[in-house]
Amino acid sequence: MEKYMEKEGEGFSERKGIDTPEEIKIPELEGIDGILEEVEKIASMAALTEEEANELLEKRFSAIEELRDLDRAVKERLGSRTEPLAGATSEEYDKLAEEGIIGEKDAPRLKKIDEIVGKLEALENPSAASAAEMERLKKLKELAGEKIESRIEERRAEEVKKMEEAKDDMLAEFAEKLSALEKIIAEAEENPKVMDRLQDMAKEEIGKIEEEKKKEKEALVKKTERYVASLLSKHSEAFKRYAEISGDDRLEDSLLEGLKKRDEQELRNKIDSVRGKVLNAVIDGEGKGRIKQPKEIMPWLSRSSVPYFDAVNFLRYRGTEHLLRDLAKGGDERAVKLLESRETIIAENEVLRMLAGKKWIVDRKTGEKKLSAVYSAFEKRRENDKKGIT
Repeated sequence: MEKYMEKEGEGFSERKGIDTPEEIKIPELEGIDGILEEVEKIASMAALTEEEANELLEKRFSAIEELRDLDRAVKERLGSRTEPLAGATSEEYDKLAEEGIIGEKDAPRLKKIDEIVGKLEALENPSAASAAEMERLKKLKELAGEKIESRIEERRAEEVKKMEEAKDDMLAEFAEKLSALEKIIAEAEENPKVMDRLQDMAKEEIGKIEEEKKKEKEALVKKTERYVASLLSKHSEAFKRYAEISGDDRLEDSLLEGLKKRDEQELRNKIDSVRGKVLNAVIDGEGKGRIKQPKEIMPWLSRSSVPYFDAVNFLRYRGTEHLLRDLAKGGDERAVKLLESRETIIAENEVLRMLAGKKWIVDRKTGEKKLSAVYSAFEKRRENDKKGIT
């Protein structure tokens, strides 16, 4: 066997001529290092205590909050950056002096030039010497202005370059922090215990939201019930009064049927017939056959804890209809009845407004605005009462 040969000064020995045994390999263990590392990682996750899982969860929440703060800060810093010397002109001497574009002594000199030129220009009959001096000062001012403009542009270019460099640095810093925070969040979410807790929290939050929605729906249903009850009662009283005046107990049903059929001529004939009797009851009626107040036949004029138009508009609102239909599909019997009542009320409101007519109309001949027949009938009765006619 040959002796060892050493290289001096290199701190190692080099063996020559020694037979080394072949490395023993187990084929089944080839490539297992990565698997072992992954299994070890999974095992450590599974062994995580409840307290450690809570810490990891809190770490995740903190990282997410930091991300939001970071995003806001970057947007604010970028948004606050404006072009340097934006809007500056060659005549804003004090501002230019502050920015170092001109010297401190230059500002008052330029102001003095402007002052003298102004005085010379104001002269009605300037002398030749004055005119020459004015031109000389103007030329001097023009040259100074050109130099100032050139310096402003140079300064702007420099500042914009610096600003872009600062912006790049800031965005790079942001990207680095972003990457670090995202890594924290990802590592936390890899843990099954953390994910289980997140899912439980999500379910709890969804439960709260669903409970709130349920309460909101219930409140809207109760509001709808109150409005429906009020409007049905008011409409019933108005139609009852119309029936008494017209002598037709089926008046409401016949008018609603006419509205449903959309036979405008038939409905108009019935409306005109009833309206004629109403006018007589207002102007000449006595006792129970007299309509004393418009609110007897116009429910929107009566005062109550439930404003008429608020209630009608609420029922007409598409959102109310959609809510009731969704609840009805889910088997809510109250919603089914409220939908039926809603349709009835909207139809009754249309018929009652047709019976009363518009309050104001325009005279086709004169173009003047005046009260319509039913409304003016009440005015006529008041005048007749004052005169002793009725």
